[in-house]
Amino acid sequence: MNFIKQKRWWLLLLAIVLIVLNTNFFWKLVYPIPYKDIIWEQAELLEQDPRLVAAVIMVESKYRKDSVSKKGALGLMQVMPNTAMWAAEINGIEYTYIEELAEPHTNIYLGTWYLKFLNHKYENKLPLVLAGYNSGPTRVDEWLQYGVWDGESIEQIPFGETRHYIQRVTHFYERYKKIY
Repeated sequence: MNFIKQKRWWLLLLAIVLIVLNTNFFWKLVYPIPYKDIIWEQAELLEQDPRLVAAVIMVESKYRKDSVSKKGALGLMQVMPNTAMWAAEINGIEYTYIEELAEPHTNIYLGTWYLKFLNHKYENKLPLVLAGYNSGPTRVDEWLQYGVWDGESIEQIPFGETRHYIQRVTHFYERYKKIY
């Protein structure tokens, strides 16, 4: 094959690759959402953005339902047992065993409800909501009260883990919004 024909084949191959990379099908393979039906169902029920719920799950557990953090948070959304008990009590959910938090339906419901609670508390200001989910609303309220954080500038957050958490969730949230 001469040089011109080889160049045409490479250009054609490049064009095909670019077309494939520009499809939702491809990006859904790169950014899949396991448990999508449960996430969408619970998010709709609780009037939350399912793509935000999916982004939180991705960062919290990478969709591993048996995930346990060093601090004892459990399941897909890494819900703390005390938070789960409190949320279950408010919502009239029978929650008796810590093992129930590993069950995707229960975990996603409680985690999504907690996101709703934080969205209401922080007037849908995403950095505050995510900081509250990661560090706890008591700590976030202290940062705001004492002027440690203005609630907007992520670089100002005193905990590197929380700064990084917000950046990662926001990254996946933006991706999911474009793809789904």
